Amino acid sequence: MDEAFIESFGIEDGTLDGLKAEIRGNLERELKQARVAVLKNGLVDALLATVPELEVPQAVVRDEAAGMAAQILSSQGQEPDQALVQQLAGQFMEPAEKRVRAGLMMGELAQQNGIRVDAAKVREAIETVASTYEQPAEVVQLYYSNERLMQQVESSVLEEQVVDWVLEHAKVTPKKTSFQEVIAAATNSGE
Repeated sequence: MDEAFIESFGIEDGTLDGLKAEIRGNLERELKQARVAVLKNGLVDALLATVPELEVPQAVVRDEAAGMAAQILSSQGQEPDQALVQQLAGQFMEPAEKRVRAGLMMGELAQQNGIRVDAAKVREAIETVASTYEQPAEVVQLYYSNERLMQQVESSVLEEQVVDWVLEHAKVTPKKTSFQEVIAAATNSGE
């Protein structure tokens, strides 16, 4: 491995130590995201089990399912035209309903306990995402100029804050888990 090869991965100093530091940072970021996903999914499942009769507006569920279908199509490089999105949306009704129910419960927990979106955590979340791109400043600017992206980040941050609040107030039993197990659990949970 020479300096030019290492620089081709975006490592400005071109050193092996720089490459190792970048890889370590990426793995730590991935582990943190996976741990949050596993905790959040466990919490959501536990909360939903306490209120199985919680009704959700089906129009909201259909919109969420359509959004999930469009996101899948976009991630595969396809243009999500309305007819195809509607055709695929039916496959996402169950996870969409779970997501909507979870969002309602998280929102209610936040409201009942005075949990507000922390602007510093929103900024940190945006900067974390932006740090994975070659032009992070442009990505940060894109987020702050796009209302839909900001709402997604704020919603995600609020959910993390609710998870943190519940973990502070719940009895939690730590479990030693390997990196691979955490990543596999997060992947299997759909996050």
